[in-house]
Amino acid sequence: MGAVFIASLAPSLLFMLFGGVAADRLPRRAIILWSDTGRAVVVAVIAALALLTLCLLFGLADSFFQPAYMAVVPQLVDERGLLQPANSLIQFGNLISRVIGPPLGALFVASWAGVAGAFGLDAFSFVFSAGCLLLLRLPDTSASSKETPDAASGSLAQRNPARSCQCPGRRGGLTCAHH
Repeated sequence: MGAVFIASLAPSLLFMLFGGVAADRLPRRAIILWSDTGRAVVVAVIAALALLTLCLLFGLADSFFQPAYMAVVPQLVDERGLLQPANSLIQFGNLISRVIGPPLGALFVASWAGVAGAFGLDAFSFVFSAGCLLLLRLPDTSASSKETPDAASGSLAQRNPARSCQCPGRRGGLTCAHH
């Protein structure tokens, strides 16, 4: 705060005498008008740069979230054969949020909450998501390290054939009667 105070005080100290001379010799209304216009432009640039900086920081965090999110989905649903429906559901949710989200956000801002309330709700949604993620238990990834690409089919084949067995008697990682 001290640096901000000095940065705004230094030009005032250096140019106050010139401002006094200008106020004595030029139309005061025009000086006030040009000064207010200049201050408005500077404050608008500050707001734009602050918003731009925050958007850049959000993009930075999102650039780590998106790849990890897309990689965790197969880890959660692939063994159950639900990867395709899961991806479809994710795409459907993204589409719906792009269509319905802006009008809902505008309604929320226009209602009692205002802009600060809308951003507060959005921040809470990320906190809620993080809380849910803390409760999520991912399958052990060491089992997936035993997978090798099958050149003929392009799919992942298990080195342990008992693991890939779909027999109804196989439960809890135990091998079935066939393996």
